[in-house]
Amino acid sequence: HCNGWCFPWTITAMAGTHVCLRRVDPEKILQLIRDHQVTHMCGAPIVLNALLNASPEAKAGIDHEV
Repeated sequence: HCNGWCFPWTITAMAGTHVCLRRVDPEKILQLIRDHQVTHMCGAPIVLNALLNASPEAKAGIDHEV
C-alpha cells in the first residue's frame, strides 16, 4: 500500500491526468481506460483481478499498453 501513495504524486509531477472512481466497477474502469487513453494505473490486486476477469466485450477496443 505504501507504493500506491507515491503513485498519484508521480503522475501529478509529470503533468498527468488522474481518472478516479468512487467504487470498483470493472466495466467502467475499462471504459475510462479506453476513453482517456490511460497509460498508467494503480490498483489493489483485487481490482486488477476484476479487470482480468471482465468480459471480452468490456475489454474490447483497448489496443494500447497500460
